[in-house]
Amino acid sequence: MPLQMPTPLCSQLTGARAVFSLNGKYFAWGAGVDFGHSYNHEEYRTLNAYESVEHVPVAYGATFTCAQFSLIDRNLTTFGVQAAMGKNAQQHLLSVIGMGELNASVEDALDSKLLAQVYGLKLAGSSFTIQPNSLVMGQVSFVCRRNVEFGN
Repeated sequence: MPLQMPTPLCSQLTGARAVFSLNGKYFAWGAGVDFGHSYNHEEYRTLNAYESVEHVPVAYGATFTCAQFSLIDRNLTTFGVQAAMGKNAQQHLLSVIGMGELNASVEDALDSKLLAQVYGLKLAGSSFTIQPNSLVMGQVSFVCRRNVEFGN
């Protein structure tokens, strides 16, 4: 459901227009997202050649990072992103193993146009920073199977 916003003065996408969701649930305390792609290539060389013959693509990697505001009554566990801490190490491990994959999307709030979709997310790590005279901010990093950017 698109948010009701005034008619834009420009056609450029801004953070104020971007809506971020995880598994279809609006992530209201997201402060920013970063998408990354990487391609691994193996160098193909021959004995009698000074230069490489070819760089052969062998792997694709994708990353996704989210900046978020820390809220007193919500955390990554209550949102279903992070596994619950067990009473002991074994329970915690079972909780982590049992976490399913997430999907994330970013869309334009004005017309619900999908801008990016990330598939197969699993939590890689999280941290937060507390500083004087500022909001408590966190970083959440994910490994993922694929990033798809649709453009704007």
